[in-house]
Amino acid sequence: MKENKTMKTAIFIPVALMLVFFAPLSGAEVMELNVSPQVIDPGDVITISGTASSGEVVWLGSSFELPLPVSDGRYGCEFDGLNFPDGEKKFSVTAENIKNLNVTLYPVLWQTIKINCSRQNMTATILGQKITTPLSESIDETGNASFSMSFPVEKFGESLDIVGPKDIIVSGDAADGASTVNLKLATSLKLTADSYGNFSFDMATNGIPYGEFLITAGGKAETVHIEVMRGDLDRDGEITSTDATIALDFAASGEYDTAADVSGDGRITSLDSLMILQMSDKR
Repeated sequence: MKENKTMKTAIFIPVALMLVFFAPLSGAEVMELNVSPQVIDPGDVITISGTASSGEVVWLGSSFELPLPVSDGRYGCEFDGLNFPDGEKKFSVTAENIKNLNVTLYPVLWQTIKINCSRQNMTATILGQKITTPLSESIDETGNASFSMSFPVEKFGESLDIVGPKDIIVSGDAADGASTVNLKLATSLKLTADSYGNFSFDMATNGIPYGEFLITAGGKAETVHIEVMRGDLDRDGEITSTDATIALDFAASGEYDTAADVSGDGRITSLDSLMILQMSDKR
């Protein structure tokens, strides 16, 4: 199966400090939350601002959900160049209707972080170190899995952090009979309000797929819409013959991507590939 593409010496690290079961973060009371603009193109920068109490810690959250199609019992998705800001943060992945969950994140010090959740255990491989911890609930019983990672981590006077664009691949076996897998990716960034209670952050949206994503802080929420550029299947901001080839792959596999459905008939066929090729010739 071709998985959906939405965008593309070992040191001992205390992995147990980095991997925790996902739970909502409690935070400061936020009186006001603003996001501008709220309708954007892929990769645009949005400004998030608000007010809380003077000097209060505010956890700024962003998240999006995707229904992933199941093909031959498998699901998968790639996020290319998803941006991780500097500072204290948490990153979480939740998947529903699954047998197992595999997540890779690259690059981290030129290596790949690997997470595997199956049955009752979660195994993490980080900088050559592997650790297995029990899940709070068995995937076999619930069909769901969730984990969270916290950064930075201090060790031997050094700080391990994830900053800048990273490529993330999510894949695994779907639950028996499932036609879709529900996937949620979320990040939380620690901010501190200034002496007037104001906080602000400029967020890059690289790697976030088309559709809606949510910005939250202190119980308040705002929705941002990323507009679909029909035909831009590799999410590089341009329509080229490469996009036409990807559409043809979708047509052959039966997978669906809103951006590939140029004809608007709810399915992807060779006609969509041809239309994308014609669009690329006109640019």
